[in-house]
Amino acid sequence: MFLRDNLQTLKMNECESMVKHIQSLRSQLKRLSIARIVVANDDVILSLMKSLPLSYKTFMMSMKR
Repeated sequence: MFLRDNLQTLKMNECESMVKHIQSLRSQLKRLSIARIVVANDDVILSLMKSLPLSYKTFMMSMKR
């Protein structure tokens, strides 16, 4: 449950690079995989989108279409 919470609460800082943020996401997914916790691709995408700062709002709106 702790590992899933970490994935759900992951947040990208405004000054953080997207590459670094995706590396953090992948690290969380690897920990879940080691614990044999399966995360659906849709859940990964939603977690990534929810983790983005407001400056990515236009990007997120285009992805919903």
